[in-house]
Amino acid sequence: MVEFLSRALGVLREAGFETSEPVPGPSSFDVVARRGDLLLLLKVQPNVDALAEPTSRETRFLAGRLSGRPLVVGRRTRSEVLIEGVVYRRHGIASMSLETLESFLLENEPPTAYAAPGGVYVEVDGPALRAARLRRNLSLGDLASALGVSRRTIQKYEEEGMSTTVDKALRLEEYLGEPLVRPVNPLLQSPPAEAEAPPPEPPGETDPGQQEVFRRLRELGFEVHATRQAPFQAVSETQKTTLLTGVSRDTPELPRRVRIVQSISQVAQTPAVFILRGRAPDHPIEQTTLVTQGELEEVNHPRELLDRIRGKR
Repeated sequence: MVEFLSRALGVLREAGFETSEPVPGPSSFDVVARRGDLLLLLKVQPNVDALAEPTSRETRFLAGRLSGRPLVVGRRTRSEVLIEGVVYRRHGIASMSLETLESFLLENEPPTAYAAPGGVYVEVDGPALRAARLRRNLSLGDLASALGVSRRTIQKYEEEGMSTTVDKALRLEEYLGEPLVRPVNPLLQSPPAEAEAPPPEPPGETDPGQQEVFRRLRELGFEVHATRQAPFQAVSETQKTTLLTGVSRDTPELPRRVRIVQSISQVAQTPAVFILRGRAPDHPIEQTTLVTQGELEEVNHPRELLDRIRGKR
């Protein structure tokens, strides 16, 4: 798993992406990566069928809040190795092999097919098919007869870009002597989930102190969505700001946790804060925004909290 994630990170970096520090342990995503306006929330899942729906839902939700795209890289399904050049889809997220990711990002060769119940399919480029047919003075009926399909099928290929099997697409291309398959953009297969409902708050899993912090943030006017598997405990939102929100006491693990969240914050270009329950640490934690629970109680408006965060950076 560690080696597989390392290889995926290598592909992203070679393709010009800035990457966050990997998230240790089970998480809704393993790394965030940015190239220009494109932000990816990448999950490495060797068996893509093992990706649980609650995990996928949180990944989609976080991607929507960060204006990013969720993506899964894996090796196999339960029954077969992932085919190179094929996009799979699990719980609303595009999945692909590492080799497919390499071709897509490093060689600018997008996948050409997608897996769906019943097999592997491709999308026909309708305008290109119509142009190729007319150049050869073929009617819809002529082409349908030559390929052994109905006239209505050819019409759907041209007018709707209807999908078909790889075998039928190859026969179509061989007969007309032109490429007619539309590439599959895996990032469009996983659109930003602006409308994705927030995951349900973990029942009985959030301790009372953490709930008290969430209560105070809500009193200030933030919408607070608790997370199950992210490295931060919540996403807090106002109309203009999304805030990655950690809640913790001063423990030996705090510097590492803060470093990871700050790394995600930097790549995602989204502010982050850790609300400290109890006293502030005696030792400095570099490049972090720490606000004690006492300081939070003194705040009367979301803007005041954001100003404190900016002032502590």
